[in-house]
Parts: sequence; C-alpha cells; structure tokens
Amino acid sequence: MLVLKTLPRNPLLVGSTLFFAANAASSFFSYFFQLLASRLLPLSEYGELVALFSAIGIITIPFIVINPAVVKKVSEYKANKDYKTLTKLFFELAALNLLFFAVLFVFFAVFSKQTAMWLNITDKNTILACSAIAGVSLIAGLPFYFLQGLLRFKGAGFVGITSSIFKLIFGIGGIIILRGVLGAFYGLILGSILLFIVSFLVLKKNLYFNGIAELDFSRVRSILPYAFSSILVIVPITVIFNMDTVFAKHYLLPEIAGVYSSVAVIGKIIFFGVSGFGAIVFPVISEKVVKGESLNKVISGSLKLYLVLLLSAVLIYRIFPEVLVNLLFGQRYAGAIPYLGVYSIYISFYSLISLFATMYLAVSKFSYGRVLIGGLIAYILCVTLFEKTILGIIYAGILSMGLTVIATVIYHYVFIRNSSSVQAGKNN
Repeated sequence: MLVLKTLPRNPLLVGSTLFFAANAASSFFSYFFQLLASRLLPLSEYGELVALFSAIGIITIPFIVINPAVVKKVSEYKANKDYKTLTKLFFELAALNLLFFAVLFVFFAVFSKQTAMWLNITDKNTILACSAIAGVSLIAGLPFYFLQGLLRFKGAGFVGITSSIFKLIFGIGGIIILRGVLGAFYGLILGSILLFIVSFLVLKKNLYFNGIAELDFSRVRSILPYAFSSILVIVPITVIFNMDTVFAKHYLLPEIAGVYSSVAVIGKIIFFGVSGFGAIVFPVISEKVVKGESLNKVISGSLKLYLVLLLSAVLIYRIFPEVLVNLLFGQRYAGAIPYLGVYSIYISFYSLISLFATMYLAVSKFSYGRVLIGGLIAYILCVTLFEKTILGIIYAGILSMGLTVIATVIYHYVFIRNSSSVQAGKNN
C-alpha cells in the first residue's frame, strides 16, 4: 500500500481512464437514444433528425471556436490559482451565449423556409426548434468546458453522462408524447435547461461570487485573439465532421438519407470513443505549455494510443458490420451493412486529424489550419464531383481525408524537426 501511495499520479493516465469510462457510459445512453429514435421514427424522419443534429454543429461554430480558448484560459487560471477571474469569465460567457441564442433564433425565424427547402424538410417549425436547441445547448455546455480546463475529470465525466441521460429521457419522451422530430426537439430543449442547472451546481465550488456584477467583458476579450486565430483550425474540422449527413440529406432521397444517417451514427462511435482522450490531451498540454515543460511524451504517447484504438476499430467494423447494425438499429436498417466497414476508414482518418488539431490548438500552432482548409476544400470538391450515392459520399470522405492525413504527417514532421532544433539551441 505504501508503494502504491508513493507512485506518481500521471494526470493524463488518470484523466484518460476517467474520461474513457465516462465516455463509454455517455456513449451508451447517446446511442440508446439513437437506437430508440430509429425505431420510433420513419426512416425518412430519422435521416432528418440526424441531419439537423449535424446542422446544429455547424451553426454553433462561432462558440465552438471559442470553447478551446476557454479551456486553455481556464487551465491558465487554474495554474495561477486565479479563481476570481475565472468566475467573471464564466458569467461573461453565459451572457454572451444568451445574446447569441437570441440572434440565432431571430435569424432562423426569418430564413427558416429557405433552410427547410434546402434540406428537403416540410415543416419549417422544425428549423426554429433546431435553432432553439443550438442556442440552449451552448449555454448548457458551458460548465463542461470549465470543468475540463480545471482538470476536474470526474465532474466533467459526470456532466457528460448526465447530458446523455437527459438527451435520452427528454428526447425520446418528446417523440412519444408530442410525436416526430419536432417533439424530440421540444424535449431536448427542456433537457438542456435542466442540464445547465445540474452542471452549474457541479462547477459551483470553483466559482467566487463576490464582485460578479462588475462584468466588463475584459476576460472575454482576452480570449478572443486565441479564438480568432483558432478559427483556421476549428471551422474546417467542425464542418467536415458534420457535413456528410447534411450532404446526404440534400442529395439523397429521404429513405436513402435515413440509411446513410444510420451508417454515420454507428461509424462515428469510433470518433466519440477516442475523442475523450483528446479532451484530456488539450488541457494537459495547455498546462505544460504554461509551465514550460516538455510535450514530447504526451504527443508521442497520444498518437500511439490513437493509432492502436483506430486500427482495432476498423478491424471490428470490417469483420462484424452485420452484428453492429442489427445490435444498434435492427433489420430495418440492414441496408447500412455494406457501407459500415468503408465508413470506418473515413471516420478513422478524420479522428486522427482531429487529434492533431487538438494538439496544435493546445500549443497555439494555428498554421495547421491551412492543412485542414485544404482538406475541407478537397472534401467539398469530391462530394460535388463523385456520384451522389451513399458510397460516393463515403469515398469522397476517404480520399479527401486520406490526402489530409498525408499532408498532416508532412506538417508534423516539419513541426517536430523545428521544435527539436529550437530545443537543441536552448540546450547549447
């Protein structure tokens, strides 16, 4: 026991263990939601649901851009034990999120008809409800990023699990009680409000409420330079992740888009399964940068673990696609079986690129965004030029992301070589 107590605790190992456990539980509830929704909704409406979830990821990009800056700044406040400033940042961001929510809702109130037509959706009220979820979810998710930056992995894991449980209870409850996609969205809005209350209570012990009325948004302005610089990285990586189901909803027949959605939902389990580790890497690297510590072990260890996990996932998806589809969605979605193994290659390429994006954001190496923008342009061109089928969209992703991985490896080699040269100069 004495030996165990004296062993050093590795925050990356401890954090990744907690996050993987929390992500496993969270993924279970999230995919149970997908499983039930796929059975309760017609095939065409399920495709609509998945496409709109992806649309939420795209329209909330302005705050997705800010979130890594928030995690980085919070980790700096933690390193300096400056919790009063951290508290002011939280309430300033909450106010900013409320403003964004109002602007977003007004925008889609004006353009809901046009948006619905482009996505082949008949009820424009669904678009309004979608925009409401986007705004409310931003506010509800704010405490999570503060917990992540504070390296409070237990709290962040709890909030992640609670989020998935609320999504299951209120989303499926909305489908059953109010019927259809619109009912699911109404339920999710209520669930998001309750999630904010719960996650705020978890974060509360790190907040100091004296002087919070003195908000001048100077803390928000302090993270904007980083946020604006990170646009080059975050925007393309976010758009790529969400655009495949949006393209499917636009180009494919409603029932075929529903099949594609099931392929994407099952395939993206790979990304969500490993993304928890990326969420650990970011604040750990950020804190090491502040303290001037070496990053070599964190980066190399992260890449090795990611590669092992991704290769294992591709093998499982290639060998057991029928088992996965029948287990998660049932025979009604048997049309997804031929595409699952191919899609696993695409999402594995994307997951690897996403890890590099996370690491370069943590060290403020924003020039990597040029590689990602090139990947996004290649993806859009490939989707436009390839055959408008399920395989056509998947192959467009594989080709564009495969090229992006090659460009990333070259970029990373140059980055490591330059970093080693700088370090050698310091040692001399």
